[in-house]
Amino acid sequence: MNERNKCMFDTVIFNRVVEHKVSVELLAECVDVYATHIQRDEINNTPMF
Repeated sequence: MNERNKCMFDTVIFNRVVEHKVSVELLAECVDVYATHIQRDEINNTPMF
């Protein structure tokens, strides 16, 4: 059984997902994504286009 990579992304990656430059579906196939309240706060404070 292969162990999946565990990742925490910064705002740059979150922005690229929102801009459709990075596929969230592809990420979900490859890694387990984790976030702390810091990343969630940044996401919540980032204006959506």
